[in-house]
Amino acid sequence: MLALRALFLAAATATAGHVCPYAYRSFSTTYCSNMSSTLCIVDGNCKVVQAWSAAGLAATGGYITDAATDLQEIPDIPVITFSGNGLKSIGDLSKMTNGSAISICRSMFIQYNPGVQLNKMVLPASLTTLGLPYNAISTLPPTIQWPTGLRTIVLENNTLTSYDHGPLVESIYLYNNSLSALVGYDFRATSLLWGFIWVSARSQSTSSNVNLNAIKTIRSIRFSPQLHTFYCYHCPLTEITLDAASFTALSTAKSVALGSAPVMVSICPEGDLREFTDISLNRISICVVATASTTTDGAGSTSTGALVGGVLGGLLLLFFLVLCYRRRWPPSVVGTAYFKPSNDTHASTASRDDDNARFDLSDLRLVRLDGSALVTLQLLASGAHGQVSLGTYHGERVAIKALLPTRSTAKDVLALVAETKLHARLESPYIVQFVGASWTRPNDLVCVIEYMDLGDLRQMLLREPRGAIAWDDKLEIALSVSEGLVYLHSLDIIHRDLKSRNVLLDSDKGVKLTDFGVSREASLDTMTAGVGTLRWVAPEVLHDGHYSTAADVYSFGIVLSELSSHELPYADLRSENGRPLAEAVIASRVVRGSITPTFAPDDPAWLRKLGYECLCHDPAMRPTAIQVSSMLRQVQRNV
Repeated sequence: MLALRALFLAAATATAGHVCPYAYRSFSTTYCSNMSSTLCIVDGNCKVVQAWSAAGLAATGGYITDAATDLQEIPDIPVITFSGNGLKSIGDLSKMTNGSAISICRSMFIQYNPGVQLNKMVLPASLTTLGLPYNAISTLPPTIQWPTGLRTIVLENNTLTSYDHGPLVESIYLYNNSLSALVGYDFRATSLLWGFIWVSARSQSTSSNVNLNAIKTIRSIRFSPQLHTFYCYHCPLTEITLDAASFTALSTAKSVALGSAPVMVSICPEGDLREFTDISLNRISICVVATASTTTDGAGSTSTGALVGGVLGGLLLLFFLVLCYRRRWPPSVVGTAYFKPSNDTHASTASRDDDNARFDLSDLRLVRLDGSALVTLQLLASGAHGQVSLGTYHGERVAIKALLPTRSTAKDVLALVAETKLHARLESPYIVQFVGASWTRPNDLVCVIEYMDLGDLRQMLLREPRGAIAWDDKLEIALSVSEGLVYLHSLDIIHRDLKSRNVLLDSDKGVKLTDFGVSREASLDTMTAGVGTLRWVAPEVLHDGHYSTAADVYSFGIVLSELSSHELPYADLRSENGRPLAEAVIASRVVRGSITPTFAPDDPAWLRKLGYECLCHDPAMRPTAIQVSSMLRQVQRNV
């Protein structure tokens, strides 16, 4: 140990003799002065201003929000994320301090750093997933050498006008960019067993400054015969021209949505007009030509203006889910279920096939559980449409979400299917973990999630008197909730129903969010039923139904007020006759901006300040989730 420390000190002394190569605050591994540090931020004199140990990075999942201008080096850890750091440039990230190649890092996200330059970026050869969302990237530099093993690229919420010089990989996520045509893209090289493609573009509907142009033209695209799903929701399409093979691939795909209204192409001089009906029953006229005329941009596999909208490939995500479930559950639970039909004999084959076709449960087959190993023990909670029960799966405690016996309409089933599919996509330490799904027929579908042994935050606040919970613990709760929102918003998912009952706690697993991401039409029904969901709803949503990520931040502010009072929002307000205010009265006053939840004078200053910022009546003036998280982490460091 002494010899090793002496060697380290000698290296540090040698390094100190050189001129610092950094002009600004930079992430570095070479200039960390402490032997136990694996990553640090240094200033223009290479003086360490912030450092992380391997254990410290592991505790946060490699999630870093501290400010720096340059990203020059990274530690060799499996997953790392730089979020909202103010980065302006990225250097050579392919090597460690000793010169050897980064070999362990598989997933890297650099996000919420608008203006960051990529022209000098060198990526680790080990990467399989790269995320560059929310960076205002307008073009991809031709200088980037994409790792040969890269399988997923996430470029959502940028300002790309083309996909020139982009990697041709299995999964491409370009949702919310500034592309307007899908022309000349040869997608056959990505033909896989699970050819899952999601192309999506829509008109601007939030307060974001992203300049969106929806897809108008689809021409000369070559699809894989293994195409499973193709979505182009709300695209104002005026032209769709495909070669015969790609039209066949589209016709045999499991799920296709094209535009928000029928697309009737009247001119097709070089081919034949063929009619296609998508899952929304839109009748689409497609011009089918003999062969596609594909033009490339000279970059090899990518063509000019090639990929438009967002292409979300599920293969990598599904691959990781398979690995996760193979480790956690016996081999009989998963594996072949995705590749062959269920052997379920509880319903007739004809009826089951008809139901499955109607509700399309094929995306859930990979995570379908062994129903015989799933045991329901007792009811935990029920609402207007669903219920949650405690159960076991192969002896391990789980929570089982199901529809109420009286709520099994097609609309109810579709909502649960959508929520289950969404939950299966998510993986975060701040989101309740998805275990799997079980069904014999779609209307008895259950969503199985991890069990959280301390219940929800609302129960805890009712159970404990004000002052019984330390503010350090409340700060940790608030931080975990904000991190959950950061994760959801990075995937362009709006929670829509954030409230204390949807914040779950566990003695070992901490604080996690649940019940998120799907249309909450059912929740609006509860506004007149005294359930109180509207007490967490932002004024703009109550006024015109307009949801954005800012609405989640408002709801977060309401949760902060609950941490202050331990009471329901607005519980301290009374009518002229001394009775609690009716839900409709609360809603009208929230819309007008005449009431807001209150914070106690003895609350910490950070809580009152952040709470009122999140509850700002103007959604544009509220902080983002990443800003909330950064502020709370700063508070935590100063405590």
